[in-house]
Amino acid sequence: MVDWTPPPPPPGDTREQLPDDILALIDVAPCLSTACDTARALTDAAVAHPDRT
Repeated sequence: MVDWTPPPPPPGDTREQLPDDILALIDVAPCLSTACDTARALTDAAVAHPDRT
């Protein structure tokens, strides 16, 4: 079987992680999900309008 491809590593496997020195060069926002953006917007609205919470 010549065209066999090994299965991908399981989720969380460190073989697919970048080395720490490379990761240190990447500026990543602390939260990138839509849920976090929504939570941040709701918190900002509550702070801006404390009489409505």
